[in-house]
Amino acid sequence: MKCPHCSASISFFSPAILGPALWGVVTAAAVFIAIARLEKH
Repeated sequence: MKCPHCSASISFFSPAILGPALWGVVTAAAVFIAIARLEKH
């Protein structure tokens, strides 16, 4: 799943930047799944 460009940029950024960004992606995914479940009902 990791391309050379992504792994290079990830190693470039500090965990302080990656932490909040990762949580943002996880939160967005959780919201998207919740909306998808609501639409199925």
